[in-house]
Amino acid sequence: MRNNQFLLVTAIICSTFIFGCSSAKLIYQIDPDFSQLSSALESKQIVYVEVTDNRVVGAEPAILTAVDSDIPDHEALKSKLTQFLKDNQFKIINRVLLADIGLEIKIIDLKLSITSEFFKSKLIGKSVLEIIIHKKSERWSKTYNTSRTQDVANPVDEFDATGVMNQMLSKQFNNIFTDKELIDFISL
Repeated sequence: MRNNQFLLVTAIICSTFIFGCSSAKLIYQIDPDFSQLSSALESKQIVYVEVTDNRVVGAEPAILTAVDSDIPDHEALKSKLTQFLKDNQFKIINRVLLADIGLEIKIIDLKLSITSEFFKSKLIGKSVLEIIIHKKSERWSKTYNTSRTQDVANPVDEFDATGVMNQMLSKQFNNIFTDKELIDFISL
């Protein structure tokens, strides 16, 4: 009898732990590395920046999507990108037709999901961004996909989620701003 009670209590504790970890909402801060952008835009001085969120709400209800509680992803990304450009002596304007180059980023998919086990969790990040470059009357676009998976010890916290998200986005932006097609279009 005592053995059955012990097993029941153990099962309740373990299931509470697992469900508690898997249903927690993850918070992360978007702060990717844009260092390759400076060299891609080296001959341009006046830049227009737009970041929009084109994700379909509720498309995958089984996946926990991490959401910054204060600032939506697209606004956080635009803020970081704009600040990076200002810090590197680019002038930011709000009219694409007056800019040397217009940089538009459409977030098609950006999410961080979690699967929990007893002692560790797996963070799975996915990002699909469409980059549109406007140069006077010409337009160029391309969609970029990336993902990142990382095992972390339980409990998963904001630092784990932020690290996975920003490593993934930094890699993606490095690939974007070193893309030969993009550089060739900007250089024309």
